Amino acid sequence: MPAGEHDVLATGYILRNIPYTLGVGPIENAYSDGRLVLLRRASLPDVCVVCGSPAWGNVYHREFTPYSYPAWHVPLLWDVVYSIIGKRYLFDFPFCSTCEPGDFDIHPVRINNDFAVFSGASGTLLKSLPSLPPDLEAEIEGSWLQRVLRWFLF
Repeated sequence: MPAGEHDVLATGYILRNIPYTLGVGPIENAYSDGRLVLLRRASLPDVCVVCGSPAWGNVYHREFTPYSYPAWHVPLLWDVVYSIIGKRYLFDFPFCSTCEPGDFDIHPVRINNDFAVFSGASGTLLKSLPSLPPDLEAEIEGSWLQRVLRWFLF
């Protein structure tokens, strides 16, 4: 694995980091369907994700995990399992200097190794992105069972 893709936690367990965004620049692998859709290696325009103002190269680093603790969470057991199979998705969002980090109100709808879908991005940012291609839209909108069956049938 490339350097920096693993991170040793204070407990000594290894958690896999999956970088998603390359940063701010020409738009690549970023789309809008009313939500923010990012593919791996996405590059976002220099527009604040919160208010839509110019970000002037500032970024807000954010980590998301696809797993949440179950209601029956047994801390030690779940932490050990998560340290083996866990992933942490890393994103750099354009963020202007007038917005506070507490204003960051983007929520992941779905994150996996291929794409990430977020709600709550500014309308200005979403308008600056190209529309979602139909083939990618079908992939995103399908349930996990539809995606598995599509994989087996085609």
